Amino acid sequence: MLKDIMIELKETKEKRASLKAEIDGLKNINEELLAAINARPPPMAMSAGASSPPQGGAFADVVRSSVRSALQDEEHLKEVIMSKIEEHGRDETVVSDLCKKMNFCSRPTEVKRLGKKPTDDNYRRLLKVTFSSVFPCIPFSIQRDEEGK
Repeated sequence: MLKDIMIELKETKEKRASLKAEIDGLKNINEELLAAINARPPPMAMSAGASSPPQGGAFADVVRSSVRSALQDEEHLKEVIMSKIEEHGRDETVVSDLCKKMNFCSRPTEVKRLGKKPTDDNYRRLLKVTFSSVFPCIPFSIQRDEEGK
């Protein structure tokens, strides 16, 4: 019985030594990963929308960056890109008439063509329409396609 206890004690010491070596290896890997993370710039500084990266992680800079991003996202929700609209030089009238015909209460605040005017009469530039408020653009697009048929 004493012999069995000694064997079990020896096995336990070996397992302990093995586990200690494994823990030391994991600590080294963790230190390397932390060093790599600390060497990288903060995520807010890498974002495309940030005009000036937050210095020292100041709370005001982080909030300002988040608000700016949210406002840009909201502005994009007000825009619709239309295709297959003939170019007659009266794009505002065409879009307003289309909105009236589809009973959309929101009216465009800006209507402009994207790209250079083509020499080919069969090519139609995209039409970017900006509305004053956020609205469901998918139903607008579906209704526009149905009205165009």
